[in-house]
Amino acid sequence: MTERGNTMAAMFAEMTIKELEGLLQTADTREDKALFRALLNLKIQLKQEEIIGEVLV
Repeated sequence: MTERGNTMAAMFAEMTIKELEGLLQTADTREDKALFRALLNLKIQLKQEEIIGEVLV
């Protein structure tokens, strides 16, 4: 993976659900909203897996 990919993954890992919700609410374009919605859904799924203790997918 490229250095850029590692940086993006690290940024995502550090973001909170609240931060992603804020980005989704302030997104200007349809594409940005789709991206932030997908990232938010992934973050929620990862949190659910952490709480439940098993992989959901």
